[in-house]
Amino acid sequence: MPFPRAEVEKIGAKALPTDKIPTVQNVLEAFQHVRRENPQVSDAIISQELSEQLIKIVNDGFKSDVAADRSNIKKVLLKIKKERDNWMRHKGRSVTKETMTQKLQEPVGMLVVKDKVPVEYQSLLKDQLGEREYSFITYVPETTVIQDTPDLVELEEEIETSQSQPISGSQSGGSNDYIPPVTRGTNTETDEFEMSQSQPVNFSQSSGSSDYIPPVTRGTNLETGEFHFPENKPEILGEAVDRLDLSPNAVAFIVNAFLESRGVEDYKLSPGYVRCALEKARQARLEEQVGMKVEMIGFDGKREDSSIMVRDPESGRVYFEKKRMDNISVIKLPENRYIGSTVAENGSGKGCKDAIVSLFNKREIIFRPRLVQSDGTGVNTGHENGAISLLEEEFESPVQWVICFLHHLDLPLLALVEFYFGEGRGPRERGFTGYLGEVISGEELHKQPVVAFEAIKPEDELPILEASSLNKDQYTFIRLLRAVVTGKCPKEDSALRMPVLSSVRWLSCATRILRAYISIQEPPEAMKRLVEYVCKVYGPMWLKAKHQPNLVNGAGHLFEEMKRIENYCTEEEKQILQPSVQRNSYFAHSENLLLSLLGSDELEDREFAVRQILKIRRKEKEEEKEKEKQPEKQKKKQKKSKKVRAFKIPTLQWGVDEARRMIKEEDFISQPPLLMDVSDDTVNSFIDRPWSTDLVCHSQAVEKAVQLTSSKTRLIGENKDAAALNTEISRRNRPQMRSLADYS
Repeated sequence: MPFPRAEVEKIGAKALPTDKIPTVQNVLEAFQHVRRENPQVSDAIISQELSEQLIKIVNDGFKSDVAADRSNIKKVLLKIKKERDNWMRHKGRSVTKETMTQKLQEPVGMLVVKDKVPVEYQSLLKDQLGEREYSFITYVPETTVIQDTPDLVELEEEIETSQSQPISGSQSGGSNDYIPPVTRGTNTETDEFEMSQSQPVNFSQSSGSSDYIPPVTRGTNLETGEFHFPENKPEILGEAVDRLDLSPNAVAFIVNAFLESRGVEDYKLSPGYVRCALEKARQARLEEQVGMKVEMIGFDGKREDSSIMVRDPESGRVYFEKKRMDNISVIKLPENRYIGSTVAENGSGKGCKDAIVSLFNKREIIFRPRLVQSDGTGVNTGHENGAISLLEEEFESPVQWVICFLHHLDLPLLALVEFYFGEGRGPRERGFTGYLGEVISGEELHKQPVVAFEAIKPEDELPILEASSLNKDQYTFIRLLRAVVTGKCPKEDSALRMPVLSSVRWLSCATRILRAYISIQEPPEAMKRLVEYVCKVYGPMWLKAKHQPNLVNGAGHLFEEMKRIENYCTEEEKQILQPSVQRNSYFAHSENLLLSLLGSDELEDREFAVRQILKIRRKEKEEEKEKEKQPEKQKKKQKKSKKVRAFKIPTLQWGVDEARRMIKEEDFISQPPLLMDVSDDTVNSFIDRPWSTDLVCHSQAVEKAVQLTSSKTRLIGENKDAAALNTEISRRNRPQMRSLADYS
């Protein structure tokens, strides 16, 4: 059925302005009007009829003496429309936003009569892309001043008003009854928003005046009164894809299925766009790190299977394979911000140090360490060849050592468990020998019936932690600890699944000891002693370290642990526990102890710390003066052999009643590196105002970074770190929604 010329002229007269040369955007609006009212007509026929109307406006309306080429206009219109639709579907993959904006802003007459376009008609507004619809703009004269940018509700009200009230100076013989077709978003009968439809946009303009002002849409610049593109943020999609470890094909399939289920048929998400968004997000994360200044870090390592790319020397074929590697994860403190991961050539302290320095150099991050946080393994903490000591030598400056207090608590427990149970079977077999070892190692331990058991109560109340801050293993430990302390175990607590025994995380061992205790009618004396240690020493101190994690409390936690061991343990147990505590009492070092005393609530502690710091500084100044008096040759020799002080743990003083007395006064040999740049006057001010910090005394944030790195080991190179960075920022900006209320 041929399309009547009168119909297109009627529609075109209302959609195309006759008081100025129509823009490409105006023609596209008219094109959509005709197509929606006559869906059976092909695009080619509509283009041909609109070309005739456009030529008439250009030649007759503006008295152009250059004849327009009909075939050229038709060809150009079809090409621009195709690119416009392409761009709406793929958001700039095939056509950039700048290119499309430029084409939409050009008056169509420029395609034919380039030297006849009035200058005042070249100032056109940018295309406004709505989130729910094809949002076409209309020409606004330069004299129009847009005062405000209403939100979506005000926009809908303004659209309703503009439709219900006639506009003076209409087109086509003064008729005001033209209502443009409704696009996706608005139901014309109920006036409610729907996914399958859209809001109507009023394209009615006056043929006799230029004072028509269209409804204001989102994206208005309040200063210039101009529309702009809403910021396209494909990085958000890329972050979500990395967070959920989905493939671009899977994301596109899910999104397109949802759109189809809601009746959206004119938009399809391509895997190519998802892949492009993923690449942009990853690149943005890595670029953000360039030039970043880092002074405080936390790191930890894990040996695990990771993907590597291998090239066959004979065929040249590239393939991927798994290889056991030492992955080192690094975070920035105190923000706990993930920096990246690196591979150590070997498991030594030097290999770890070299890997960390290489990571910062590769990412162009400015690294000047003042504080380093890690666990207490010898690879990290050796005072000669440990990773932290080698970092100090690399940068020729001491750093603040923050060794995880929760790891410290595990080692005395391990010593006591091995004393009563015997040595463990090793990391692969997991468990202990003997009867007690078999009891706590059972896979069906959580199914054992609960019997009447004796409560073991500490003298003080246990701190209460929020469940949201705990993982499953920690939650299980706390529930069973409270059950043993109170003497009552609810059924749901006894049924909690037991954590797997680990040779590096002894919280799981403590949890299993408690669960076995409430299932044995007459537990052996060795088990009673272990349960008492867990309930009166290990458990309360673990909870306090989680409840009061600030670095200021680190030395105080260590001192309280020492007091609890003295009060609750037998002499035989003390002989086992005290050497283990001594080997890992990093918070007893003068540099950490002085920080804790400066942040103490006790005035005497702060005064003592200030005196010691000023005394150390005076001594250092005297040593510098002595060096200056020495001959030049000796100065050069000392400068060449200069080394940073060795971080050695002082001998603990058991049986004292104050934290500042747990090491001898002569062991206060160095000041905290964090305060080296602080003046004496500021140090004195800490007497009246305690020192404070956002740093914590444990390294659980580093352990989360290790888990994050492990989840991305299928990727290689910088993609692994970029994916981890995307995951972290997505978790921070868009927390997980756990209930229906979160989606409301």
